[in-house]
Amino acid sequence: VLKNLNKNTLFIEGDSLWKENIFPEHLGKSIMFGEKGNKDNEWTLIKRGKYAVGYEINGNGPLWGNGYALTYEDIVSVKNFFNAINLQDYKESYAEEIFWKNNMKFEIQQIYSTTRIEIDTIDDLRAVEPQYLIESFSNVMQCIKIVHDIDEDEIKKFSAIKGGLTNDTYKYRVKNEHFVIRFPREETNKNIDRYSERIILESIKDFKIGAEIHYINDKAGVLITKLIKNAKSFKKTKKNIEEVARKLKKIHNSNIKVKNSMEPLELFQKYTKENKINDSFVLEKKEEILRLIEKYYSNHSEFNLCHNDMIEGNIIWNNSGLWLIDWELANNNDPYWDIASLFM
Repeated sequence: VLKNLNKNTLFIEGDSLWKENIFPEHLGKSIMFGEKGNKDNEWTLIKRGKYAVGYEINGNGPLWGNGYALTYEDIVSVKNFFNAINLQDYKESYAEEIFWKNNMKFEIQQIYSTTRIEIDTIDDLRAVEPQYLIESFSNVMQCIKIVHDIDEDEIKKFSAIKGGLTNDTYKYRVKNEHFVIRFPREETNKNIDRYSERIILESIKDFKIGAEIHYINDKAGVLITKLIKNAKSFKKTKKNIEEVARKLKKIHNSNIKVKNSMEPLELFQKYTKENKINDSFVLEKKEEILRLIEKYYSNHSEFNLCHNDMIEGNIIWNNSGLWLIDWELANNNDPYWDIASLFM
């Protein structure tokens, strides 16, 4: 985000609605915390003079949440700050942890305001800003209403699921069942064969390796599945990798064929031409790699069904086992593609 900023900017939580900007225009580097109205305390802010220099979790301070106001000068310094540290060391950290662990201070001042409303559910949003809900999610809401044959106020616990470069994804509850809806962005359907995706999803449903389909519309690219309950992120343990291997073996040996195939030579040439491959080693060895691809695939004409997007975010697990999600790139390919993707 910071790379593309060139003006004063306010960062706030995704579940907060503000009626006004509480930060004075030229306050500079700032951090906002609020007082909790109950005993469920999460944060204790550590102060040194007028600066916030750290925090403790589950301390005595009745604090929640945070927000940042950065002037342009601050943005430049924060960009330099991030360039100087290794973000891989902070993969599980909150932003404020990264700042404080590296001795970056934030100026603080007390503000009395009733303009912040925390939005935890779709019902909260309906109560305080119904027009925003109508304007922002009208197509998604309309689709859910039609598919389930319900009124809008019967849609509960509606919230966005983070992640995804090509679709907007939300979870919600209707009656006592929980669902996930994938709603494609405008440009997405041009690059993905939704008909092929539908055929594949319907073909593998008996394998019990993906989310249960409730509704699919290949023309619109809309997919509604049952929510996989208590799902957790995939971790590359020996046991989990062996389980993924068993799932992939089912797919690769399924004899399910679709009309589309990944062509490795064509794909490599396309990616290098479009600068989607920027690894210096790969680019230096480009001609050698092309020769190896041509040599290997000249006698390798038989492809199998593959998932083709085996990143960690598309593998989840719960007490019932491992599940593979996001099948929109699946088609015929060399099974080694899935295996290699898993270890990238």
